[in-house]
Amino acid sequence: GGRIPGGKSLYARKMFHKGAPGAPNTYAFENSPAGIKFAAQHNYSSIDIDMQITKDGVPVATHWSKPMSKDGFYDPLHKLSPKTKVSDMTLDEVMRLRNKDGQSRIYPLSTMLDVLKQNGIAGDLEAKDDPRFATDEMMGKIAQMVRQSGIKANIKSIDRGERSTKILKK
Repeated sequence: GGRIPGGKSLYARKMFHKGAPGAPNTYAFENSPAGIKFAAQHNYSSIDIDMQITKDGVPVATHWSKPMSKDGFYDPLHKLSPKTKVSDMTLDEVMRLRNKDGQSRIYPLSTMLDVLKQNGIAGDLEAKDDPRFATDEMMGKIAQMVRQSGIKANIKSIDRGERSTKILKK
């Protein structure tokens, strides 16, 4: 229930988030290597990276649990319903999704951590509404990935009000 004391703020030069001036106003861009590069080039200290978990347990960078319904993604093979959740797709299925903007894809968190390191920027890693984020196993896995990557990051567990409370109680 308490706050864990941290080190130096990751926000010394502000955090990049969807809607930043000069950037496409989409979660798809925010959660992409192009978004990380934009943030670094525009002198942001960190970037918000949203996380979902695939059916096979891999954390990926995307905001919505149903990216084909909410964020302009589609399945080029037309095998997945637009209402399919990330948690019902394997990593391979998630990675084949493309965005109507012609640029964005959904990447594993491990790829995003590599891009953060290459660009010298911190990550603000935000767990979304998958109940597996409420486990020590998943949050420990993400913490270990961050440690191994050598980047600085905040790892934020589910914090979205009533829905979160129901997930955490389960």
